[in-house]
Amino acid sequence: MQSATCRKCGAAFDQTPAAAARGVHQCNACRAAANQVWRLKQRAEGKREIKKPKTAEAKKKAYLRDAAAYRADPERRRRTLIRSAARYAASVGKLTKQPCEVCGGWPVEGHHDDYEKPLEVRWLCPEHHRQHHRNLLNKAA
Repeated sequence: MQSATCRKCGAAFDQTPAAAARGVHQCNACRAAANQVWRLKQRAEGKREIKKPKTAEAKKKAYLRDAAAYRADPERRRRTLIRSAARYAASVGKLTKQPCEVCGGWPVEGHHDDYEKPLEVRWLCPEHHRQHHRNLLNKAA
């Protein structure tokens, strides 16, 4: 971590390299206050609805629904286990995360073109990952 100065209040704070790369130059308190103002403005303009917290019963239903789908589909289980293996390999250093192969940005997500090769991963930022999947769907249609 590196030391930085908040552009809003002038306080010194520890900044992670990832935050510096994204251009975050505010301390956590100032950033949280700015985010809260933004959310309230979005709600007032009707662009964002207030999310109600899920009840324990709703959480349980969602968990059971997902668990049933997972158990019922062997292909889904296989893909989940392969993604888990890739995350583990990245965490222990066998697989190194790279910048997005399209724009060079961070953060990145791993994408498997072929699940038969679990450690062959393409690193894409969330925007280009979604775009890649949209392109795959358009080609299939």
